[in-house]
Amino acid sequence: MRGAAWLYYSLFLIFFGTLFLPEAVAQPVVYQPLQSGVYELLDELAAEGAIELNSAVKPYTRHFIAQKLKQAKDMPTSNSKRLAREVEYYLRDFQKELPEFAPKPGEAPYKRLFTPWLGPILHPENYDLPPRFDALFYRDSLFTFTLNPIAGLRFVANDQNNTFHRWTGAEAWAYIGPHFGISASYRDNRQR
Repeated sequence: MRGAAWLYYSLFLIFFGTLFLPEAVAQPVVYQPLQSGVYELLDELAAEGAIELNSAVKPYTRHFIAQKLKQAKDMPTSNSKRLAREVEYYLRDFQKELPEFAPKPGEAPYKRLFTPWLGPILHPENYDLPPRFDALFYRDSLFTFTLNPIAGLRFVANDQNNTFHRWTGAEAWAYIGPHFGISASYRDNRQR
């Protein structure tokens, strides 16, 4: 009986060990919320042939989106200036995910707090484009954190009724070390 219990215990450890091992050695994953407009842009770029994309598998990670936007920027698409401007717009935010923009070990970290007019405070040579405004952005070789406010307003009027839609909130994401990533998005919607 003792040998059978040991065998079951060993099989249990092997099964669950292999089940969770890939997560233990995987890269941190932070997914972009599905309500983001970048998904429509990526689908349009895939339809143009600028990138290859499996649009049935969503959400995408921020790192994956950054790679696809960089690929689209480097490949000429049709003569659509609007599409090129949109790629540039989203790349300002997502280029922070690319490894070539990370501070090297021993370099000072990137710090930005409510300073959109200054662009990147440190290491501007690392960015292809000036980065997007972040309310709070910090990155060093171990830790990355971004916090941004969310606010919007929509007012629609017709002959019979007026509709008012307001949303506010915040979104944040962070990486800690090479194996942990987290994101949060809080939105308060009000319609009247």
